[in-house]
Amino acid sequence: MSGHAITKKKVIRRTPKGQKTILLKRKEKVKPECHICKSKLHGAIYERSPAKIHRKSKTQRRPNSIFGGVLCPKCREKVIIDASLIKLKQKNIEDVSNKERYFIESVLRRLSK
Repeated sequence: MSGHAITKKKVIRRTPKGQKTILLKRKEKVKPECHICKSKLHGAIYERSPAKIHRKSKTQRRPNSIFGGVLCPKCREKVIIDASLIKLKQKNIEDVSNKERYFIESVLRRLSK
């Protein structure tokens, strides 16, 4: 089998002759979701085939905002506000949940540049 067989699901089927054959089925695509609150992301590209994604223009393939395609707008706003409060020393990084900490640290790195 080819190297791509690893990413496909193997299904055993019986042919009309009575023989068993292995069919390779695509795994179902999962709609993108927010890494913090697990809600579905609107505007993130979701297509079944890579060819359909490739046909779209570069700006249609990915969102341009910070953490676009990763966080929902509510969580993104909360992360940016928390990062600014941490930078102004009004909040400690220990007060933030572990899920948000990674994103807050990356915002702080961008602010320090």
